[in-house]
Amino acid sequence: MHEKLPWLLRWFGVLLLAVQAGEVLTHRVLGANVLVNGAFAMGAASTVIAATGIIYGGYWLEQAQVSSRRYPRIAWWWIGGLVTFTLLNVGFMAVMPTGSWGIVVGWTRWAVAFGAGVGLLLGILGVGPSIRQSPPRERWSDPNSSRSNGRCSTT
Repeated sequence: MHEKLPWLLRWFGVLLLAVQAGEVLTHRVLGANVLVNGAFAMGAASTVIAATGIIYGGYWLEQAQVSSRRYPRIAWWWIGGLVTFTLLNVGFMAVMPTGSWGIVVGWTRWAVAFGAGVGLLLGILGVGPSIRQSPPRERWSDPNSSRSNGRCSTT
């Protein structure tokens, strides 16, 4: 299952873009004026950025030299960011006037995209330190390493 994370990320990003396209089409067909709202435009633009980052993250994971054993940690950050940020924003929606269901749907879509994107970024960045903190023997045995000079030192 973990080996499918890059594929899941790509399709999740595509799904976010499809939901947004459907949302815009629905507003257009219904004649809603939400499309000219600055908040909707900013939410839509940042959703495109977050979804594109998630799609790229899926491709990057396949190309990077990150072991698939690290995918569960990345996935937990991705899902954790999505759930945490979405719940936080649903709480805001519960106490703040939203005006229409179109705003609620757009805000929720934005929260899902942004939370998932930030969570994925934190998960991927969190893998870097764990690679750099590998046992010294593994770092020094790499012939391409700058520390591979035949001496064993901790500096």
